[in-house]
Amino acid sequence: MHDFGATVGGLLAETFGAGMNMLGDAFLGDPQAGSYFTQTASDLYASRSQAARAGWYDAGHPVTVVATLGVGVLIPGGEGSAAANTGIAGVTSGEASALARQIYGIEVNGQRAVSSVEAFGSRAGSTFRGRGPLPTSDLDLRITLSDPAHFGTVNAQMTEIGTLFQSTKGFPLQSTYVIPGLPPPTLLQTPFIPLHP
Repeated sequence: MHDFGATVGGLLAETFGAGMNMLGDAFLGDPQAGSYFTQTASDLYASRSQAARAGWYDAGHPVTVVATLGVGVLIPGGEGSAAANTGIAGVTSGEASALARQIYGIEVNGQRAVSSVEAFGSRAGSTFRGRGPLPTSDLDLRITLSDPAHFGTVNAQMTEIGTLFQSTKGFPLQSTYVIPGLPPPTLLQTPFIPLHP
């Protein structure tokens, strides 16, 4: 029950903090006016169990469904809103941060398993295929592992995170991994957009 309460409290605090940041920037010249609330949200997220922080959720569970619906109501916005200013088509800044928190929260033996996450491909602005993203285009992620031994755990947890993401957004995640000691994957003509919690 604590994990659910911390998640909902974190979402509310983060939403309020983001609103205060926008208002503070617009009227007071202080883009960090809501920093207390965004920090509180981070603290609430961090207080959850390791499984919850890593994104191990049952996307069909009633509590997850209600929380997902609540996020859609609390954080309105789409590609044309100020909240969508991530450079990633179809993904708001709040959604990108939440996704990054889940991925960076993956741990193996108490150590962070992921050292960086970047969006690339058509949703990040690539026109390699001669067009931008379609409504069903996947969100391509380049995930750099902190240790080659973490691949199995990260890949399994990314499957769970991807299922939740697709049920929420309506388009899939596609993960490409950079594994220390192996040549990096060849990705042509694409910008890379770092995701930050």
